[in-house]
Parts: sequence; C-alpha cells; structure tokens
Amino acid sequence: MARSKDILFVGDPHAHPSYSNSRFTLLGKYIRKHRPAIVVCAGDWGDMPSICAQASKQELRGKTIRRDLDAANEALDMVTHETKGIRGIEDWWMLGGNHEIRVQKEIDDNPKLEGLLSMDDFQFRENRWKTVPFQTTHVVQGFAFSHYFPSGNLGKAIGGVNIGRTMVLKNHESGVQGHNHTLDFSRTVTPSGRVVNCMTGGCYASPKMKEAWNLNTEHFWWRGVVWLRNARAGDASISMVRMGDM
Repeated sequence: MARSKDILFVGDPHAHPSYSNSRFTLLGKYIRKHRPAIVVCAGDWGDMPSICAQASKQELRGKTIRRDLDAANEALDMVTHETKGIRGIEDWWMLGGNHEIRVQKEIDDNPKLEGLLSMDDFQFRENRWKTVPFQTTHVVQGFAFSHYFPSGNLGKAIGGVNIGRTMVLKNHESGVQGHNHTLDFSRTVTPSGRVVNCMTGGCYASPKMKEAWNLNTEHFWWRGVVWLRNARAGDASISMVRMGDM
C-alpha cells in the first residue's frame, strides 16, 4: 500500500503588478519551515490583467503583458529563493488556471505574436514546478486536483453555495479545486466504505486586491493555505491556515 504524504494546497495567488508580492516570501518561509512532501498550486499564479477580455479600454490603460509576466515570475523567484536547498519536497505541481491561459488565447487571436509570446514566458519550469494544462485533472495520493471541475457538459465551473457538496455529488471522488477563492468542504462515505473528500481551497491573493471584477465578491474570499496531512487513497486530515496566521 502506498505510504501517506502531506500535501500543501495553495489557492489562486494572482500575482499582479499593482500589488505587493511580499506574501510570496511568506509562503516560501512557511514551506521551508513545515516541509510538505508535495506542494500543489491551484493555478492563476499570475493575474494577467492586461489581457482580460472583460476589461474596458479605460481599465486596460497603462497595463502591459510584460509587467504582468514580470510580477508572476518575481513571485516564483521569491518562493524559490526561500526554499532553495531544502530537502523532503518531492513535487511542486502548478495547475493551469484561466488567467494564465489568457496568454495562449492572446496568441491565438493575434498570430503576429507567435514566437514573441509563449506560455513558457511563465518561468514555472525554471523554478521546479511541474505544470498541468488548464482544464486537466491531476491525481495525487487519491485526490483529483484541478483549477476547477466542470458542472456539466458545457464545462462551466462548479460554483454556488456548498461547492464541496456539489463536487461530491458530481465527481464521486475526492478532489480539490481553486478558481472561486472561497473555502468550502464536504465529506461522505460510500456504501462500500470509500471516503470521498471534496473542497474548494480559498486563494492566496493579496488582501489589498481590489479590481473591477471582484468588488462585489471579494468579501466572500478566504485567504490562506490548506493542508491534506497523511493523504492517501483520497482521505486525509484536512486543516486550513489563514494567511494572517502563517
């Protein structure tokens, strides 16, 4: 039987050029101190506000792709700097998020950018993160991880109230997602005795982040990290640590 492992889940960080990246130094120090076996990030590491399709021309004024990428890569460097040389971390997994995929959509819409802009401009590989493509599920210790899970055939993200319970009913397997920045958890046991744990794991975004798209929802967000301790076969001791308590 596979041995249990501690997994640290980091919700959407949204590194953004208009907000301090200091929380990434905190994250690196926290990882160095507690040394999980596996680190999984929900994706949306970089916010990429300059290529937001829903933003108005006024909202886009002064924003550039280069500044967005610089903010994301600086955040990666800060975590790497604080965790350099430590042992015991087996894997770093970066789930593809809908904010990073804006880069590929921009290239698809503007063929002249081919060769000038790439998903590889996110320096995940250089900072030892293994990437999982957007809208793809990756299983670790019996837990399915994805930026978000679809609610139906149209591929829209599971949302609403009681997201964890909805994930249990739709997915029928243990899983963790990010995307909506809220914290919700549900657990059940099947008639065969199989444990199913599902949750949406909050976010790691700046507490000062105020953008047009989150002004009326930001108060629902939960900021921090989630532990899946002794994770094995989709079961774990699950605990949450608020950003302010790290």
